[in-house]
Amino acid sequence: MPLHEPGKGSSIKRRDRKLKRAQASQATLRKGVNGLVAEFKSMKRTNDFTVMTEFVAQTANGRNRYKDVGCLDNRRVVLNIGNVSYIHANYVSTPNNSKRFICTQVSLSSPNIDGDDLSSIRTNEASDHA
Repeated sequence: MPLHEPGKGSSIKRRDRKLKRAQASQATLRKGVNGLVAEFKSMKRTNDFTVMTEFVAQTANGRNRYKDVGCLDNRRVVLNIGNVSYIHANYVSTPNNSKRFICTQVSLSSPNIDGDDLSSIRTNEASDHA
């Protein structure tokens, strides 16, 4: 009798990942909003601006809402509309997809989604499903 059944290892890995996600979700719910805010405020944040050159350049142009939340050159979303190529947005990966979704700051012009934000969503190849 074989020690390892074909295909069984992958189902065990899936089960383990599902369990870890459930545990992380439960821990997050237990913390609640106040606990998550406190955890975020306690985090030590540092930026390596050598890997955020476009972010630094655009901060000087007033294109970034927060000067301490960087945008990585190698993961940033590049707009392809007219002469505009910058939006403070990065592709965020998961183990299964290098461009799973886009994280962006709210635009400076409006607390609602504006043209730049919509263009980044429409024109880029981030995954459109969970």
